[in-house]
Amino acid sequence: MEEMKKGLEEIRTQINDEAFTGEIVAEELLHSISPILDHPGELSFEYHRALVKSLTDAVEAFEVRHPRLVSEIRVVINSLNDLGI
Repeated sequence: MEEMKKGLEEIRTQINDEAFTGEIVAEELLHSISPILDHPGELSFEYHRALVKSLTDAVEAFEVRHPRLVSEIRVVINSLNDLGI
């Protein structure tokens, strides 16, 4: 769980980087990640499922342009999957 949280924090930090400013997908991903980090344990199962979908969509959108970020998102997705989310 700590590895997943660290991965999400790293993704949030990178999204806030100037390189991602104005990218709609980055903004949507940040919107999805922030609540789970700001309110751990308080969000519904449905929210977690929506987060997985958002992360999956982000992987597809960033795959070519941002390969390092894609790799980190995959770690998060696999961690969520391992947790049964």
